[in-house]
Amino acid sequence: MDTFVDTNNPSANSSPIEPPQDGVHAHDCGMLSSGLLLLEFKDAIWDGDGNRIMRCWRYMLLIYTATGRTNYATEALRMAAQLKWNRIVNVHGREAKNIPADLYMEHLNRECKMILAGMGSNITEELILSVSHALKQLTTILSSLDLHNGVSQESAAHTVKLNTSDLK
Repeated sequence: MDTFVDTNNPSANSSPIEPPQDGVHAHDCGMLSSGLLLLEFKDAIWDGDGNRIMRCWRYMLLIYTATGRTNYATEALRMAAQLKWNRIVNVHGREAKNIPADLYMEHLNRECKMILAGMGSNITEELILSVSHALKQLTTILSSLDLHNGVSQESAAHTVKLNTSDLK
């Protein structure tokens, strides 16, 4: 028995010493992995890649379940079952320019509200229905008029201000 276990050294029989836990490092790793998962999910939506969207949802489902977020896990499971290909919209027809369908619906709601705001107090239920049915044609006409008259579109992209004048 003495050949397998050193009975003369009491520290040889004790459990190995674990390195101290670094909470900051663990927190940073968790934040980075969550951020990268979110970026992967957004990129999968932009590319219209249904398989990648499903992989991201499966991973998020595991995270929600492991952290006790049962409502999020239930919603992720429900959404994953229905959204492989029908949850993204490509409005511009260009490659890798897809947006989520619910965001597109918010854009349509904004356009409808802008058109109806110009009607003032003359808004009726029939007018709302006719505007909603003709919304695509109305937005096409408005954008072509803006293009013809030289009205520039507001960019949704964030700009970086130059600090050269501040540094002089």
